[in-house]
This record gives sequence, structure tokens and C-alpha cells, in this order.
Amino acid sequence: RRSTDQCRLSLWLFRVVSMSQNNGTQRSLGRSLRDAKLEAKSVNLSNASIEEASSDKHSNKYLIGGIAVGVLLLVLLSLWQPSVQLEPTVVQESTASRPAEPTKVELNAAPTTSFEAAEQARLRRSAQDKLASLLLIQEELAEVNVDKWANTRLNELVQKAESGDRAYRDGDYEVADAEYGESLTIAESLKQQSPQVLEEALESGRSALGRMDGDGAKEAFARALWVDSENSEALTGLQRAEVQDELAQWMLKVQKLQVAGDLDQALAASKDLALIDPLSAPVQQLRVQLEQAILERDYTAAMSSGYRYLDSAELAAARSAFSRAAKLRPNLAEVAVALQSVSNAEISQRVGLLSGRARQAEAEEDWQQAVEAYSQVLALESGSIDGLIGQARAQARLTLDRKLVAYRSDFDSLLDPAVREQAHTTLAEARELPSAGPRLLEQIASISSELGKLVGEVNVQLVSDGETDVRILRQSRLGMFQQEELVLSPGKYVAVGSRSGFRDVRLEFVVRSGELIEPLKIACTEAI
Repeated sequence: RRSTDQCRLSLWLFRVVSMSQNNGTQRSLGRSLRDAKLEAKSVNLSNASIEEASSDKHSNKYLIGGIAVGVLLLVLLSLWQPSVQLEPTVVQESTASRPAEPTKVELNAAPTTSFEAAEQARLRRSAQDKLASLLLIQEELAEVNVDKWANTRLNELVQKAESGDRAYRDGDYEVADAEYGESLTIAESLKQQSPQVLEEALESGRSALGRMDGDGAKEAFARALWVDSENSEALTGLQRAEVQDELAQWMLKVQKLQVAGDLDQALAASKDLALIDPLSAPVQQLRVQLEQAILERDYTAAMSSGYRYLDSAELAAARSAFSRAAKLRPNLAEVAVALQSVSNAEISQRVGLLSGRARQAEAEEDWQQAVEAYSQVLALESGSIDGLIGQARAQARLTLDRKLVAYRSDFDSLLDPAVREQAHTTLAEARELPSAGPRLLEQIASISSELGKLVGEVNVQLVSDGETDVRILRQSRLGMFQQEELVLSPGKYVAVGSRSGFRDVRLEFVVRSGELIEPLKIACTEAI
């Protein structure tokens, strides 16, 4: 009897909850509510309480309160032990609402065996447990407004629960347990589905904002708030949805500026768009497009300027332009090639200047300066043919020039026959040069004149005291004499005199053709 009363009360509560969630099932739930009222009379539940619980089908406050009262009554009924066995109750409704014939509700016959009694008790408890779980989940579904996004499934849930009600009243606990189980499964599925419903609504709202569809965004975020009334993204999305029409109008203005090529003005206007909706993806994308277009414009202009300057050999300006392009778009191969072209042009320009300097030095017969200039050319452009040939030519002339300068700075060295022979060879080499400059011609004339003085024979007169023994080194011994006449070839000579008891004397003299030589005196006069 107690279990039957508990079941009836649970069924009544579930019907009230279902009625508050589903307007589509109002008529069938109304009939269940009338049956539930009659059953509530058997457990002394007043009609006034039932009417109050079912009066507001759309209020979550009454829904949650009704569930709490139902759970409390279930607990109280579980503690209530009737002292007498009640017979099946015959319920007589008023003639105003039902036919005059009373309806008798009969319970199934008692189990015939202990096993059947235990099985019936187990099934009854299982049905009660599932119904209690269903009522708890029903509260959670009410909080997420399941009737607004899964009405069909909710109707199916209610139908399964009503089928379980009827089976429970008829004492068919096995069917009741199965029907309540299926209803519970649906309820749990709806509970698990609510996060997905929320995410789908949010994603739909994001997509609508991406299209600047204010109405679509409002509808989507409103659906999200059915499931989670405090969802921050949905609340923010509703606020953003209000400004999408205004945002779309301003976007058109900015895009017109973009099409007209006024990119800087369009970019400035796009910053104002961010004030309307700072989170707008279309605004952010448009701004990125404008910045990229401006970057491409400036890059193209810098590269074009660089090549114009390069063609006109304005290399400093070309390098500056290409460097600007490199800052705008770093690590691009074409920028690196352009800068290398400038470097090559700078090298060529520098090589040209150095080559000109070297040629000028050659014209001035400044062979040291010419060699240095050609060396710098080869340092910049090691394969330069002009540099290689020019350096070889300048180096040969520098070597010749140094020899001629050495001869002119020390004509006495020509008195040495070996040196004199080398000088003749050097002069022959100098005379063979195709284009002799003034400096070379002067060197050739000067050295030739000096060599001309070193040919033929010259009469040389020596004077002594008759007591000094005189000899000419590497020539001959003259002995003692008062005066001696010699015929000598041009050159450098050394006369040595010696006398017993006196210090030796040494006389160096030079013989040149065409020069008058005074008599040379040699005698030992310093006693030891």
C-alpha cells in the first residue's frame, strides 16, 4: 500500500513537471493531473495544493519548488507504515466532470510464491528509483529550457513516463520499470546534449557576427542563453549584434575608399570601425588587407625607384631605395638580388675610378702610384683583365725606373765594368719601349752620356819622389820614379806607394773620357 501511494505521488509530481515544460502535451497532462488529484486524495493531499502547483507551467521557481516538495513527500511516505491493510479504493468523481458510474481501480492479485513476491518487490523498488532519478534530472532540464530546443524528445520522454504510470497503477512493475528506464535514458541523453546545443548556438552566433548578420547573431545567442543564461560569450554576442548594421554601413564606406586606391584614408577609417566593434573579425580582416595593400604599394614603389637610380648610376640613392624595400619585406630573394646589383655597380664604378687613376699615373710616369691603383682594382675584381695587364705593365716600368734612378744617383757605380754592362742592357730595354715619356727619355739621355765618358783611353800623368815604390792595383807596378805617363781606360783606379821606414800611401782616382786630369802626386812622406 505504501509503495503504491509513493508511486502515485511520484507520478503526479512528474506530470506536473512535464506540464510546466511542454505546452504541446497540455491536454493529455490535464487528464493525468485529474487522475493524480484523485490519487492524492488517498494520501490526504489537498486539491488546493495540486491546483497551485499546476497553475504556472512556465515558471522555473514553481517547478523547482514542486520537485522539492515531491522529494520530501517521498521521504515521508517511505517512513509511513499504515497500521491496517486498506482495501482497494473506489473513487467516485462528481457528475459534473465524469459519468455517474464510479470507476474502480483494482490492484493485481498478490504473488503466489515467495520468489514472485521478491521479484515484484525488486521491480517496484527499481521503478521507484528510476522515477526519483528522473525527477532530479527533470529539474536540471528545466534549468536549461529543454522544451525550447528538444520539444519532440521531451514529448517522447513524457509519453514513456505516462506509460510507466499506467503500468505502475496496474501493478505491472516490470513494464513500469522498463518505461521509466527508457524515459530516464532520454532525460540523461538530453542532459548530455545540452553542452553541444550551447556550443552549436555559440558557433552559429560567431558565424553570424562574421557575416555582420545582426539578426542572425541575436537569434543564435538567445538560443545559447536558453541553455546557459549567464554565458559571457552569449551576453557579449548579443551586445555586439546590436551594432552590426551600423558596422556594415561603415564597412561599405571603407571598402569604397579601398577600391578607389585611397589606402591610407581607408586604413584610418578602419581604425574607427574597431571602436564600434573591437572584436569584429571582418573589421580585423579588412585592416590586415589594407595594411598588406599599403605594404605592397610602398614595396613596389621602393623597388621601382631603386632600379631607376641604378640605371642612372645614382648608386647611393639606389641602395637607399632597395634598403627601404628590404625593411618592408625582409628576406626576399629579389631584394637581395637588387642590393647585389648595387654592390656590383659600386664595384664597377670603383674599379673604373681606380683604373682611370692608374692610367693617369702611367701617363705621368708615376709607376709606383700606377701599381698601387691596379692592385686596388684587382682587390675589388680579381679577374679584371685590364687590372691584370695594367698591373704587369706598371710593375715592369716601375722596376726599370728604379734601375735608371739608381744609375743616375751613383754614376761612379758605372766605373765597375760589370755594373756598366748591366747599365748598357737596361738602356737597351728602355730604348725598346714603344711610348717613352719625358722622364724616361731624360733618364736614357743622362745615363747614356755618362756611359759615353767611360769609353776610349785617357793619358794620366803620375808624379813621385823617386824613392817611393808605386803600383796600380789590379793593373801594373810602376816602381820608383819622378814622373810617369800612363794610358788608362776610363774607370776607377787605386795607386799605392810604399817606402821603407815610411807609412804607405793610397791614392784613388777616376778616369773619364773627355775630362782633363791634373798630374797626380804619390809619395811616402810620413816617417814611422
